Amino acid sequence: MNTLIMMLYPLLSMAATGDHLVPLPLHNGETTNGEHWGWMHPESRGGGPLEPDGAARVTPLEQDPDFKTGFFEGHVLALDAGATAVINVADRTGASIRLLPGRTYQLAWNQGALAVDPPPIVAVYLIDQNLREVPGTRTVETSTAIGGAGWSRRQARFTMPTGETDEGGGHMITFQNLAKADAPRNSIAAIDKVTIAEVGADEQGAFRSLFDGVSLEGWTGAMKGYRVRDGAIELDTSANAWGNLYTKDEFSDFILRFEFRLTPGANNGIGIRAPLGGDAAYQGMELQVLDNNHPKYAGLKSWQYHASIYGIAPARRGYQLPVGTWNQQEIMVEGRRVRVVLNGEVILDQDLDEATKDGTLSEREHPGLARTSGHIGFCGHGDEVAFRNIRVKDLGTTNAGNTPGS
Repeated sequence: MNTLIMMLYPLLSMAATGDHLVPLPLHNGETTNGEHWGWMHPESRGGGPLEPDGAARVTPLEQDPDFKTGFFEGHVLALDAGATAVINVADRTGASIRLLPGRTYQLAWNQGALAVDPPPIVAVYLIDQNLREVPGTRTVETSTAIGGAGWSRRQARFTMPTGETDEGGGHMITFQNLAKADAPRNSIAAIDKVTIAEVGADEQGAFRSLFDGVSLEGWTGAMKGYRVRDGAIELDTSANAWGNLYTKDEFSDFILRFEFRLTPGANNGIGIRAPLGGDAAYQGMELQVLDNNHPKYAGLKSWQYHASIYGIAPARRGYQLPVGTWNQQEIMVEGRRVRVVLNGEVILDQDLDEATKDGTLSEREHPGLARTSGHIGFCGHGDEVAFRNIRVKDLGTTNAGNTPGS
């Protein structure tokens, strides 16, 4: 590393900044089995059943093999041409989630199509209780692929206008199929897994960078197997590299925030509380980093998919952005609790003792679960995965360098 970078690195590492997504507990009906989990017409906001004529409907697709993917659970909203449906910005108890003026939010959803003649075009925006559209919240997305293969996650950011209030009962998220209402009833859009998160900033001075964007200063392990390219750490697939790259520092309790980008079929991992030697999945803990929707992974165990604690606890699926897109992830490790937020949704929140009270899901010993500190690392499996904007907040004890027996 050149002299200037060496002089600046301590400042860069202490001045880590970046936004992150604070999940709001929107009730999206992902796991309910009833015919109606919150969607309704703007014209009939009393919470009654949806229109029976198909103008807007919730269609259970559990028996449809085309939708047996990680994007789908429970009931999916099917919107016919010209149809509009809304969902209250409320939690599972029905309490309104306040969206504050001047604050920025990220709305995300999975979008697909049951039929594409003509192609469904979906407008997404907020309305108030008087059915007035909130300025600046509209986005329009298209989807032309049919069935499970056509699902992809979409997201949109917006800032609530100054002076906008939620008086009168809060806001509603609106989904509208812009295909003409008189089109044949085979231009049907499908919507699932709707989430909303507030875009927040790292607390000033609380997070420090683990990566300066230009070198592997501060890292150890399989140094020759990784490279820095375009401001990101990547496994060097040109060298057919494998192996684990670890922080030199050890951490006990912490919040780790980073972005990652997958390539098709990619497999990697995040080692936490890991020693420098041995298999991080057993001698420490490993959280999966995986292209969940690649066909070659269709037969994996539940605890082998993205963000799962390998062999211990499965994460919820369906919240990854399309391959090639940068995803935001947060991992919190505090005592015996591990929590993962992916793109603004909590997909894992696990007490380790509860998860292992009847043994491990892998049916193997995981002595690393007893560790109270260790290294953070990337566990490479020969596939190209990029990581950037990597920063950490220490919630416990941080020890510089290696410790005996690590």
